[in-house]
Amino acid sequence: MLKRISTWGETQHLVDILRRIEDIVLQEPGKQYDLVRGGKSDFYVDIKKAYGNPLVRRDIAQAVARHIDHNTSFVAVAGYGGLPLGSEISSYRMLSLTMVRDEPKDHGKEGMIDGYVPKPGERGVVVDDVVTSGGGIRKVRSVIAATGAVITANIAVVNRGDPTLEFDVGYLLRPEDIRATQ
Repeated sequence: MLKRISTWGETQHLVDILRRIEDIVLQEPGKQYDLVRGGKSDFYVDIKKAYGNPLVRRDIAQAVARHIDHNTSFVAVAGYGGLPLGSEISSYRMLSLTMVRDEPKDHGKEGMIDGYVPKPGERGVVVDDVVTSGGGIRKVRSVIAATGAVITANIAVVNRGDPTLEFDVGYLLRPEDIRATQ
């Protein structure tokens, strides 16, 4: 289930700071955008563009971090959307950072995890920039489950879809919140 976790004030603050960034939500009549996990959409949400501004990136990360339980010991992320966000949250909250690869490495130690490898029973949170189908979060959860660690929450900056999920995802914004800023 998807659930907005941001307060009215947080939502307004994020919308205000995203006004500084052009083209966060792309939408052109008749244009279809390819999505990372497959499928097409008539609009594209590019939160990564906001990551280019260190003050905006910090504010987004702090908004997410406020919703992470104090018993959490690591942040798990994947891809370009998750890495900058997870890194910022990790530093802000002094949490270990677990980076999940899209494909296993075929060199060095190999495997799917870079950075911190969680131990059985440890509590972590998965964070991502945008959730559409839940495929990215699902993949991270699967890799973390193999370590024996426990994912206690999943948080996305933007919910751009309404997928049926076997896990809960908290989100801060919807595309329509951002569109009003452009």
